[in-house]
Amino acid sequence: MDIELSKAYVDAKRYGTLDEKLFYMFECSEKEDDVLLCRDARYDLGRAFLHGEGISKDRAQAMELLKSSADMGNFKAMELVGQLLIEDGLAEEGNAYLKQAKETKLPDEELDAIARNIARLMRNRM
Repeated sequence: MDIELSKAYVDAKRYGTLDEKLFYMFECSEKEDDVLLCRDARYDLGRAFLHGEGISKDRAQAMELLKSSADMGNFKAMELVGQLLIEDGLAEEGNAYLKQAKETKLPDEELDAIARNIARLMRNRM
């Protein structure tokens, strides 16, 4: 796990300019050895492509990134992919993603809470 990159990504998401956020989204989305960082960055980057936030809208690229994030276990990506597929008339596939999101949501929230507690403890040590 690249702690410095993870910290920079979180800081950019909270306080950075749009360019800084996009830079770290691209940077972190390539870190496949750090699954949690990579999946969250791909989710954020997919949303940026979907909505044209600081980057040209590209629904195909958005779906590719969001599906990748969902495949890595991001329940928010699963929910969004499911909704988009249903909008596209692919209800069966969309519902499968929504079902998977529902089944994944609780453990993922617990992991996020644990990660926040670890981050808080690390900040207090410094």
